[in-house]
Amino acid sequence: MEIVAAVGEQIILKPKSSRPVNASGAIKAVLSEEAPQIAELETAVTSKKELRRIVKDTMKKGMTDDSNVAKLLLVIIAILLPPLAVALVDGIHGPFWLSILLTILLYLPGLIYAIYRIYKND
Repeated sequence: MEIVAAVGEQIILKPKSSRPVNASGAIKAVLSEEAPQIAELETAVTSKKELRRIVKDTMKKGMTDDSNVAKLLLVIIAILLPPLAVALVDGIHGPFWLSILLTILLYLPGLIYAIYRIYKND
């Protein structure tokens, strides 16, 4: 793989082989600031699937700190307005309306439900 350009956290990669990997011939990968696996990306990657796995793993490693900060901000929002936090996590669907109902009935069940919805995927 050949690095064509790097701007901030975005790196544009171009395969060295003549076989195109996608229509544009370049692969855009969003990596964390501390991308220790750039050396892995520069080595010969045999398939598109393997490249996606490497990029996905790198993104997971880089997003853990951002994820914790985002969850902390969502908990602060949940303390102030539980339905708003649920709407930011899940959108305005069933869980949002349930959160509104629980918050109207009593504040504490709405808060507990909002925190549950924030951390349910961990």
